[in-house]
Amino acid sequence: MESKTDSVILDFVSRIDHCKDFDQCFHELTFAAEKLGFDGVLYTYLPRLFTDENVDFQPIMRVSENYGADYLQHYQEHNYIAHDHMVAAAQGGEDRIADWFYDAERIPLTGKPLEVLETARKFGIRNGLSFPTFLSEQVFAGASFICRKDDAFFKSVCRPNAQLIRVLAEIFHYKVIAEQHYQEVFIGPFLAQLSATKLKILKLLATGQRPKQIASELGNTIKYTQNLIGEIRKDFGNVPRDRLMYLVGVLNIERLLKSQLEVN
Repeated sequence: MESKTDSVILDFVSRIDHCKDFDQCFHELTFAAEKLGFDGVLYTYLPRLFTDENVDFQPIMRVSENYGADYLQHYQEHNYIAHDHMVAAAQGGEDRIADWFYDAERIPLTGKPLEVLETARKFGIRNGLSFPTFLSEQVFAGASFICRKDDAFFKSVCRPNAQLIRVLAEIFHYKVIAEQHYQEVFIGPFLAQLSATKLKILKLLATGQRPKQIASELGNTIKYTQNLIGEIRKDFGNVPRDRLMYLVGVLNIERLLKSQLEVN
């Protein structure tokens, strides 16, 4: 006999399987979350190679209408991600579901981490759950689900659905990360910050060309080309050249560069 949980998961898989782009997938995740009692959804994706202190790169965030774009804007403007204890815990390897305000009392939080949660309250977020959907050497991804209703509703409806909503969020993550054309949502904003020349060098590196070949093709000196490759390594978080080449392959940058080069 099919359980309610199985039914919800199967319905979600069926619906998301027909999605054609990231926004449709996120809409289905939001729809499923609201059916389980939550009011809003936030999805965060941050390539960990861009977390070096010298790299100015904001995480990719998608937020549902009822989550609160005003709160998200405030969160980003005040760089709260650097002080969010749930993000720090997840990036440190913790894989649990974080209950925002319960954890704040249990730990307890002070200073900036506490300010992050107090600000959420000011924007009408009464409760929330967060957890990583994916964590590796290359990528940190996570989801947050909020409840604007009273504590009794959160405890009786939302909290019991915590494990189920996590399963749906992980299905969503693997759907959007597995299909290559969705990667433009994640890596595109970073590539857009690079100059046209650096993008061309990256594209040629992705095809396996050496600095001497790249310099010849672009009409530059070898020294100038090597200097630019050094700058690109810094852009990627001061990685060694072999590490840069590995990342170029892992992120399928050759394909993503095509659209960026057309823009530039």
